[in-house]
Amino acid sequence: MNNDHSLMPTGAGQDVVAALQGLLDEARDQTLAEHNNVAKGDAGLESEITLRMLSLSENRRKVQRVAQGCIVAYVAREQLWRNHPDGFTSLRLFLQAANLSHGTICDLTSLGDIIVPFCDHYGIGIDQALTPERWPNLREAISALRRAAQGDDVEKTREILEDVRTATNRDAVRDKYRTRRAKLGRGTTLRLPDGRVVLVAILNDEEAIGTVVRRLDGCVRWDLVVGQNLGKHNVLRLGVECAKANENPVG
Repeated sequence: MNNDHSLMPTGAGQDVVAALQGLLDEARDQTLAEHNNVAKGDAGLESEITLRMLSLSENRRKVQRVAQGCIVAYVAREQLWRNHPDGFTSLRLFLQAANLSHGTICDLTSLGDIIVPFCDHYGIGIDQALTPERWPNLREAISALRRAAQGDDVEKTREILEDVRTATNRDAVRDKYRTRRAKLGRGTTLRLPDGRVVLVAILNDEEAIGTVVRRLDGCVRWDLVVGQNLGKHNVLRLGVECAKANENPVG
């Protein structure tokens, strides 16, 4: 490229710059090799190089996501989180220390605490789903696999994993195993000075509190502070560790 530094955003940090430079070098080498090492500077060639950079970065991201699943499966099987010097009391707390996203923590906790042990016990090949091609499908099926494992349903687990293996895209798995649910109400979260996060939800009916609590189970550690009926609404206030301080629909 005419000016390699044009790719590097100001103040991006050394890690980002190094990643961009590595992608640029690899994409340029591959592209020039395909064009018999023609001279740099052609706009069409630069376009090919940047497109290849995007493709390489996406492939690496897919591999890194699968690597997280493989690491958690290993940690869960060996119970390595118990041996950490920081004295983690659960796999979930172990994963929190890695600064993973809330959704990733929930999925990996279900994978390590419930799905992998269940599949290993019954000789079900969960590792076959830990590939870059199948990982997006597996993520869409995590909730269904968790329910099947908790219900000791071997056949359902095998059926879900077969869908994960054969589905051509994640949308097919999502449509089959993720149902659209009516909103239960609205909620907001506030971070306290001691680091805890409080979720306050205005819920639509009396059953909604139990529904929200069940959905939180397994994903976050929480303590019920108060749940009461105020007029036509039910108010649920929970101390939640894994939540973002933002107003979002609850459901």
